[in-house]
Amino acid sequence: MNGRPFILKAIIALAPVHVHIYMYNGIGELPHFNPEIEHDFDEQKAFTINVDEKIKYQTVEGFGYTLTGGSAYLIKQKLTESQRKSLLKELFSEKEGIGLQWLRISVGASDLSAFPFTYQEKQKDIFNLSHDKTDLIPLLQEIVKINPKIKLLATPWSPPVWMKDNGSYIGGSLLKSHYGTYAAYLVKYVRGMKTLGLTIHALTPQNEPENPHNNPSLLMTAAEQNGVVYLSGSKHLGRMFGTFSFRAAASDRQFNANYTSCKDSGCFRLTRCSYAPTCYGK
Repeated sequence: MNGRPFILKAIIALAPVHVHIYMYNGIGELPHFNPEIEHDFDEQKAFTINVDEKIKYQTVEGFGYTLTGGSAYLIKQKLTESQRKSLLKELFSEKEGIGLQWLRISVGASDLSAFPFTYQEKQKDIFNLSHDKTDLIPLLQEIVKINPKIKLLATPWSPPVWMKDNGSYIGGSLLKSHYGTYAAYLVKYVRGMKTLGLTIHALTPQNEPENPHNNPSLLMTAAEQNGVVYLSGSKHLGRMFGTFSFRAAASDRQFNANYTSCKDSGCFRLTRCSYAPTCYGK
């Protein structure tokens, strides 16, 4: 493009649409509306989009995929060794593949795992990553060898059921009495993965926080996310990590584009981390 504005011609052939353009300021604040580039598309017509390479906003750290428990099982157990190595090299090698930079993984089971589980099924149990040591963890270790620069973003689908008000994997809310307990649980996860050679670069409090219907799942409002990350006194997540090299990914709104509690409860305050050198917001 040689530094010149890039011109894109497009045809709109849809029902009348009013387009609003929102832009992030790069520091985790709520997106702001940009009225200078709003437009009404009320008929089929050609229009021009000008993209100026000289104007820059926030940077993009990288691109990647989610590696679910189901995917890990298929790659590890159903592909031959040569097929698996070829696939991983194609996906993650910077020299022989597309060099993906990020992987999103679940803390415990996701709704795409063979069955729901956590790392501490009963309160008296000892925290244990054993469920992930068959497929997911060995696969991640193999990926890290191919691309040591890979970054891992971890997201829980549900805390252990004994921390929830309904005692179920599905739905329910985190008991306030267990905010600190859950923070400690997440810290154990990050540190446990680190001992296996897997650095968790970012953590979000909850997958799809307004969807309590998956198995597993949890209803977690912005205020409750604040409670786990900020407001649980000496037991809050940030204080527990201390100087541990780690990023706090404070708001996971994936598949909740209509996340209603942010505006009133201030969930984006979570991305202003006083305890981490860098914050990561989705």
